[in-house]
Amino acid sequence: MKRLCLFWGIFCMAFAAQPARAGSSGGGVEILDMAMLFDGKIGEQAADMAKMSKEGAADIHMVSFFLVPEGNPPFDKISLYEDKYRRLRDALGGADCKTGIILQATLGHGFELEVPHPFQKMISREDGREWRMKNIVCPLDENFIKYLRECVRRAAALKPAVMMVDDDFRALGGRNGCLCPLHLAKIKRDSGYDLTREQLKKHLAGNSELDRKISEAAMRAVSDSLIDLAKIIRAEIDAVDPSIPCYMCGSLEDMAHDGQIARELAGKGRESVLRIGNARYWNPKYRDLYLTSRALALQKAMARPDRVYAEIDTFPRNRYFTSARTLHAGLVVSVLEGASGAKYWPNRFPDYEPASGAEYKKVLAENRGMYDELCRLMKGAEPCGVADIMIAKPKDLRNYNWPLVKDPAFWTHITGVMGLPVSFVEISELDGPCFLRGSAAKALGDAQIKKILSLGCVLDGEAAVEICRRGMGGLIGVKAAPWDRSLKISRERFSEGMGKIAGVVCEPPSNPVKIEPLSDKTEVMSEFIHLPYTYGDKKFAERLAAASTYFENPLGGKVAVFASRPEGPNHLNESRKAQYAEILNRLAPGGIWYDGDAEAYLKNLKLKDGSELVVLANVGLDPITPLAFKSARKFSRAQMLGGDGAWRDAEFSQSADGKISVAGRAEIYMPVALRFFE
Repeated sequence: MKRLCLFWGIFCMAFAAQPARAGSSGGGVEILDMAMLFDGKIGEQAADMAKMSKEGAADIHMVSFFLVPEGNPPFDKISLYEDKYRRLRDALGGADCKTGIILQATLGHGFELEVPHPFQKMISREDGREWRMKNIVCPLDENFIKYLRECVRRAAALKPAVMMVDDDFRALGGRNGCLCPLHLAKIKRDSGYDLTREQLKKHLAGNSELDRKISEAAMRAVSDSLIDLAKIIRAEIDAVDPSIPCYMCGSLEDMAHDGQIARELAGKGRESVLRIGNARYWNPKYRDLYLTSRALALQKAMARPDRVYAEIDTFPRNRYFTSARTLHAGLVVSVLEGASGAKYWPNRFPDYEPASGAEYKKVLAENRGMYDELCRLMKGAEPCGVADIMIAKPKDLRNYNWPLVKDPAFWTHITGVMGLPVSFVEISELDGPCFLRGSAAKALGDAQIKKILSLGCVLDGEAAVEICRRGMGGLIGVKAAPWDRSLKISRERFSEGMGKIAGVVCEPPSNPVKIEPLSDKTEVMSEFIHLPYTYGDKKFAERLAAASTYFENPLGGKVAVFASRPEGPNHLNESRKAQYAEILNRLAPGGIWYDGDAEAYLKNLKLKDGSELVVLANVGLDPITPLAFKSARKFSRAQMLGGDGAWRDAEFSQSADGKISVAGRAEIYMPVALRFFE
């Protein structure tokens, strides 16, 4: 392999360390922007970076070093990046502007390279994925490790404020592991299993005890190969300057080891920083903003780094694909789930097209104070409402059809659209009421289920069936069983005790189950009915079965059961929202929710000073004005947070029935942050 540079050490002396190291000031967020440097434009790019730093659109400008090897022997690619980086620093001069380096491709992202490299390529556990894994390097190849060592040393010698490893440093996401000869040899060396790729594939698909042990050994080998290479990267940085921080970019499907990789890259005595994967790539929808917050909360629970950074990426980096408001809303909801920083690409990748990034930079600069203030307020804040539980089980080599990350395991696709309080909690940290879906219930043990029932919960029909199967129906107040499909449900009707919605009907459910009260203390909140003809008068309705119930069990838990899945118009309607508000007030009283029918995402937290923080994001196309909320609590005044981070008194009123009106307007993806005081 061609030696890349005989005199890389000269650069160690050529660059003094940047005086200010990475880190958010005053407890706010740290924003990293990514930049590819272009010959002939570096002076303009330097001026733009200095402006972004001054305005708060970025704290550290991460320069891309695309180092996946190409050529045989590999070209000296890093010399091109070294030269541009030096020219950038010269152009910045004495500007208060920190720059870093992102190793944007080490193993490779998988697309076809212009020139192949000579190193061992990853070989997936899954046949037919070769087109997605072109030229991805196996992290065990010793010659590649030598190549990467020198690249890292030379990058560190440029004295960046921070270094970062991009998310191509992975083995599962889009790849499903590496079963190449080097990994098969490692499995034999570490665990004693001498297997061919085809034999290992059979064990990964089998269900015997031996299959399980071999699968665990294979997963360890894959994870350790990345973790060990991360240790090597950190060692090479330390050999140049131990004070340089190094962050990790993780991916959703590699959380089994991304937390440890982040800790290894951080080095001893430093906080680990993991940018998780919650970007909205090419997503033209709006109402599913909850996916952005849920992905961050779930990956944070899996990896448990010291600090989590959001991915508010703009790929492919212009507004034909990603709006500036998408960045803004994504960062706000990420901060509300514990993100203390973010990484984004405001600039085009193929060439210098500054107009394409102007609005991205503008929206972040205009709202920088809001991000910092929300980040500070999150310390010690307590979420309100009923939580969606998270089962933080990462993907592994066997589990590549991962069931507990999408809507069927959660309730947020309903609450996160209706403007009901959204919150998430990892199952081991649960200390209050939660939503429980059937897919999640099946993944939990009896003790965990019993704990949930003692704290209070909202169950869907499949969860109720699973709990009854385990003999705990007495704790939910109903017997639940599959629905007789010969019985057609025409509508669902709310019961007489449901106040203003009593007698109102809504659409039939999807995937109903049959629930029967087991106690006279079980309150039937709604029932399934059959009509004798299509769109028939509801006075001719025939009652079929209970559709939703409420029960307080001997453990002290308050349990609401829906004999359906939370899906479609059966759950997204005006009367159902009134029922949800009633249930939430019984299970988690004192919260605040949006009291209109527009599509809205809402977060409600109790702050350390006793006030209530409410952040409302409009996720529909209709502006929301005035801002309507409701709460059983009485408030005396309200404040609104500006983009500059300052709180200002808001015009506010609250009626005797708890309805709150705040003068203001919520535009799509422009979250409004309010604080209410008793």
